[in-house]
Amino acid sequence: MATSCLPVLPTRCSECNKIPYGGKLKPCSACKSVAYCDRDCQKAHWKVHKSECKKLKKKALEGAAIKVASSVKANAGTSKTGEKQTTAEQPDGEPAIIVYNSKVAIARTPPTPSDPFVYQQFMPREEYTAYINATKMPCWCSDVGQRQSLLVAFAFDPSEMKADGSCIRSTYLSAFGVNFQVLVSRIVNNICVDLAEEATEKDLKRHSGVSARCTYFFLSGSTANNLVIPPPATGKFKRAGETTCNSHMGTWCGVGLKQSMGLHSLSAVPKVTSSALSSQSFSNEAGVALPASAVCLAVMIEKVEDVSTSDEFELACIKAQLHTYHAGSRPDEEIPEFCKDACRRGLDSLNMGHPVPLVGRIPDLPTSSPSPSPPPGVADLAPKNLMVLQQIMESIKQEAPDMQAIEAALGDEELALVLRGILASPQVAPLFARMVGQMGAGGN
Repeated sequence: MATSCLPVLPTRCSECNKIPYGGKLKPCSACKSVAYCDRDCQKAHWKVHKSECKKLKKKALEGAAIKVASSVKANAGTSKTGEKQTTAEQPDGEPAIIVYNSKVAIARTPPTPSDPFVYQQFMPREEYTAYINATKMPCWCSDVGQRQSLLVAFAFDPSEMKADGSCIRSTYLSAFGVNFQVLVSRIVNNICVDLAEEATEKDLKRHSGVSARCTYFFLSGSTANNLVIPPPATGKFKRAGETTCNSHMGTWCGVGLKQSMGLHSLSAVPKVTSSALSSQSFSNEAGVALPASAVCLAVMIEKVEDVSTSDEFELACIKAQLHTYHAGSRPDEEIPEFCKDACRRGLDSLNMGHPVPLVGRIPDLPTSSPSPSPPPGVADLAPKNLMVLQQIMESIKQEAPDMQAIEAALGDEELALVLRGILASPQVAPLFARMVGQMGAGGN
């Protein structure tokens, strides 16, 4: 059984076989499988223990890895409310253990057929608190807004998310060697904001990448220039009614990671008009179609540092968790000072007077189904081809198909495979045939 691999500390000293006063033994710091009264007994026993210490350590780590993996896999079926979802689909295959030592355990769960994302779990261990206290590591929140960054605006119509779990995804945002993506989904009268990355690597244990911080606001006002701290969630969710941090740090290694950013009451988020988003504060070079009334996120992604080795990955993950404990001990510092100041100054000041680019969304199929599945191959398209496909689908939805763009796309090997499937689908084929027929009739 898995539990047989876990170390069980002896109740008597491994050298003198005595029970010390108070019954407290000191375990071997390496294998955690033997224990001693004091340092003298440890030194005396080392000549016996030396040969087996590494083997016991390896056995203990294997057992601990099984335990952590089971915990991570079980948590994959847990909802955002903290309640167990017994019907949730479990990941295929076992979670990957990236780091396991006396300070932390870090693991990733693999994707499932219905959820293509990878989730990472960070678990402090017995020496974590002592390590943080000894290193006196400062929280990253004082550094928000001081790094090289990407700033974009993502507008969406929340009325399109009619059912719980429905999701709107932005096009990819290429920054610092990572293709990021903003995801907004509906969960019981709230909207959930997540950040994800495109999966470019298959090894779930990969630890090289980039440490990056994401800060987001909602936009409001007649010119959409006001920055608003995201409102609290409503309902029975954890921390409902509390304003939570709108800045999060993560380590992105190209494995398809998804990180939860926040949950916010749908009725409390501000809305802006399409005319406000057409002001000089924004640039729309991508030709993003703007809804008449939209919720708009201002998303800033900052590069913190490159990560190459396992030790650098571990340290970056530890740094990312610091604000959780900082805000817990100092609730008035939950929102970083930079974010409060940005709200006082506004969007134009945040971007130093430069227009903020509007980003589009991953195209959906025209369908009567409330929750359409993405067309085969869409998730594998390069970001530039996704934008081309988005423009083609937008022209079809407006019943004015861009035939030149369609013809060019059919000449591209990657795009052609996806576009042919879309144009031949039961939802699109009749609509497209009718429009092409009308165009032909108009030319006679």
